[in-house]
Amino acid sequence: MRIFLLILFLSHTTFAAEIIGVVTKVKDGDSLTITDASNKPHKVRLVNIDAPEKNQDYGVESTKSLESICIHKEAKITYEDKDKYNRILGHVYCNGAYANLEQVKLGMAWVYEKYTNDESFIAAQNKAKATKLGLWANQNPQAPWEFREAQKQPKVSSKPNCGSKTKCSQMSSCKEAMHYLNNCGVSSLDRDKDGIPCEKLCR
Repeated sequence: MRIFLLILFLSHTTFAAEIIGVVTKVKDGDSLTITDASNKPHKVRLVNIDAPEKNQDYGVESTKSLESICIHKEAKITYEDKDKYNRILGHVYCNGAYANLEQVKLGMAWVYEKYTNDESFIAAQNKAKATKLGLWANQNPQAPWEFREAQKQPKVSSKPNCGSKTKCSQMSSCKEAMHYLNNCGVSSLDRDKDGIPCEKLCR
């Protein structure tokens, strides 16, 4: 009976997994890639936060901030789940610094209140707001989830400044690639369907 109860308990217990390695890529302010000792890369989405999109105000600054915290540094990822894109939903520690919380403290990411009620994150965000750090320097910053929703609105039928370009090699900048993807409907620029075209330009 005791053995049965132990098995039943274990079957309903969630265990946190852990990955240790080096951060080899920072995609944006809330996602990165860690490469483990066997040289296997793992895509990670930082939990509890939502950073500005790259084509949004403070998107580039947020990416650079996470790079300064984590890029090429030893890191530990703890997690319990993955998202629909098969990215690890993790707590990221780079040389001991808790990157998820640091991004909020620096005003480089919002607390993703839809998915967390962690008081330490909310307190950090309130302090960043009060001192107008990072994105909070703007009078009315737009939350990333609101920005993404606005991007989904039907595009105007006319396509301003849309030429015949269809390849990343023809783009002169990330801004131009974003224009062709979002305004001209050139979906081939976003091969992995993550909303970011021509990653060599927009990384």
